[in-house]
Amino acid sequence: MKLLVENKTPIAETLITPENFAELLTYLLEGKISSRVAKDVLREMFSTGVDPSAIIEEKALWQISDTKLLGDTSEAIIHENPKAVRDYRAGKHGSLQFLVGRVMKRLRGANPDAVRKLLEEKMK
Repeated sequence: MKLLVENKTPIAETLITPENFAELLTYLLEGKISSRVAKDVLREMFSTGVDPSAIIEEKALWQISDTKLLGDTSEAIIHENPKAVRDYRAGKHGSLQFLVGRVMKRLRGANPDAVRKLLEEKMK
């Protein structure tokens, strides 16, 4: 609705097809893209009419959910940041967010929820 109002475009004149909008929502609900990426892709779909998968593929916006890669990277981050791990185990849960951020920075595009769960499991 925001894009329609901002651009003073009637819904009937939008370049986004119902099928493409449903495809974008499916990617979001399946965790294949983040909500931030979905907003950016929707904005581009609105202005170009391009299929969401083409936009996501062209800009390499797919979220990384490969558990092996996430697990290996999480393990490395844990070993590189022993103080943050100690702090987390001592009840300072802000340290978890620090570690999640380190994994996200290294992998660029990792699924933050998956990273958080993996780190929690590995630090038990």
